[in-house]
Amino acid sequence: MEERNPLIELDKQIRELTNDLSYLTPGPGGIGMVIPQQSHVYGFLIYYEPQPVLNDVVFPEEIPEYVITVGVRSTETQKEISIDKLQEQTSSACNETVAMENVAMARMLVKLKDIRMTVARESCLEAFGIFADRIMKEMEAESMELTGQSM
Repeated sequence: MEERNPLIELDKQIRELTNDLSYLTPGPGGIGMVIPQQSHVYGFLIYYEPQPVLNDVVFPEEIPEYVITVGVRSTETQKEISIDKLQEQTSSACNETVAMENVAMARMLVKLKDIRMTVARESCLEAFGIFADRIMKEMEAESMELTGQSM
């Protein structure tokens, strides 16, 4: 039986929790998480131990595996927020939109906060490639749509 890639599984879980609004994506610092533009208050962070970039190389050969965890940060302060603080801010939110967003983030954090996985370098590279291919296909589809071409 083929072993499942834990980052691909995490991406599926995040997509399910957010109705496909958030997902994992490749970037210059490894693999991160996309948060919808309408999310003005919080964002999710993917933490790596050790850092996934060494001498400008993402997922270098010298590091065989990474411990990955998930956290929530304030877009205002750029600092991590605990679930207690998030719930406290939800009850004192100044408007309904912010309160609803806080509730949604709190629910996601409850489901994701205990994620702690050890992921082999090869799985990180595989997921990075899959996520990059997905972005390229989406960009190609958007381009075709804008130019009126069909695939």
